[in-house]
Amino acid sequence: MVKMKTIIISLVILAVLNPLSAQVKKSNNKNIPQKKILQEFWDIKFGSARLECEKILNSRGGNLLTALSSDTIMYKGGIFVYDDKIKDTAETVTMYFKNNKLFKFHVLFSHSDSSTYNRVKSYITSHYFKPDFDAFAVNSTIKLNDDGSEEKEIEPRIESKINVQSGWHNGKRGGNTHSVKLNLKHKKNGIFSDVWVELECLDSTIKDD
Repeated sequence: MVKMKTIIISLVILAVLNPLSAQVKKSNNKNIPQKKILQEFWDIKFGSARLECEKILNSRGGNLLTALSSDTIMYKGGIFVYDDKIKDTAETVTMYFKNNKLFKFHVLFSHSDSSTYNRVKSYITSHYFKPDFDAFAVNSTIKLNDDGSEEKEIEPRIESKINVQSGWHNGKRGGNTHSVKLNLKHKKNGIFSDVWVELECLDSTIKDD
């Protein structure tokens, strides 16, 4: 049996997916497949009235925490992701309205690892398309064998200064009409640091009159 000596080298690697991951290159007839519009999540649709949104959240066990303003409300629960083992419920759901039309909402999930992040990511991807952008940090472990050969192992790395991110969008860069941002990051809670999954969905086509 070959003995192995292990040397661990900590690296940060940024992986970015090309926006073409969700698109197809132009064909000879110049037809370009269109992405599905990012407009509805957990039955909550952009442009919906406040009462309509509250009705959906209430039907799923959500509770109104506060009305931050006449155009902004915050709920606890009412949105969740799950698999055959675990169901993760949102800690907060904050909704923003213009002229009583939903144009943005922000969701926070609290969990001890990346499983919730992956469930939310799978939900968005299965309903729409693969992320246009993925970024994550990893540890690269290099094992040196006695014969001089090398073996490399890569595993996810999550630190207080590193975010794991995914993003989806409709429209051109710098002029997106609809966008979804998903982050996995540490958030200070007193003297402790908790892992939070943060989701933001935006419809920039809804304007003030």
